[in-house]
Amino acid sequence: MKIYLDYIFLENLVINLVIIEQLTVFIKDKVKLLRKILIAIMISIYTTVIYVFSNSLLDSNIMKIFVIFIAVYLLYKPKKINYYIKLVVIYNLISFLYVGTIISITLLFKISLDKFLFKVLLYIVSGIILNIFSRYIWKIFKSNIKENDLIYIMYIGNQKIKSFVDTGSNVRDNLTGLDVIFISNKYYEKINKSGILSNEIDIDIRTVIGKQKVKGYIVENVEFYNNNKYVATIKKIVVSFTKQEMQETEKYSALIGYNTYVEDLKGVTI
Repeated sequence: MKIYLDYIFLENLVINLVIIEQLTVFIKDKVKLLRKILIAIMISIYTTVIYVFSNSLLDSNIMKIFVIFIAVYLLYKPKKINYYIKLVVIYNLISFLYVGTIISITLLFKISLDKFLFKVLLYIVSGIILNIFSRYIWKIFKSNIKENDLIYIMYIGNQKIKSFVDTGSNVRDNLTGLDVIFISNKYYEKINKSGILSNEIDIDIRTVIGKQKVKGYIVENVEFYNNNKYVATIKKIVVSFTKQEMQETEKYSALIGYNTYVEDLKGVTI
């Protein structure tokens, strides 16, 4: 019986990790890997326990919903109740999609689930398919973004800089894992006077002419506003000054990457 329960726990651990990972992918909110693993373990322990104590209070629908609410809160610690409820709803929708994918693949290819390894492999493959689906949904969101939503006012080193989101750019420094914002070179002296450009690094980027190394600076507490409303403060980000003319220079003097727009500025909301 002990081995059987171990299998139940491990199966649910894989399933819960996939669901949590897909939730993170869908809402574009960063969560540490350790936290995701701990929450998945917590849910898997609960699932294994109710398998033993079926038809008890622990196995009730109310208790299952309660556990999901706890798991989602511990994952993201949402501050707004409406956002919290949306996260729980999306968690359940992803769960249904994931289970539906598993059942569909099983029936379509007539897969036998007698062996534990076959089950785990099926769960992983279904998770990959769900991941592709989630990213496709984000492409639909991306295509419906309005231009006004992509214009931000950035405050850095006492300088007010009009910035634009480049939805085709995802430049990130591999060493620090920080996103990169490109700023017109005309702001270098003004920002440098504030003394915040002391942490200099080299960034490897790919362009149409190949791979090249550019100079960057790690800066802290950069504020962003959109339509005269405060949006967010990014604690750490890399800025790089470019001599190339920005497109529509009269409108903006900095380019924000799409990852920064989605993950830090919450440009696409659920």
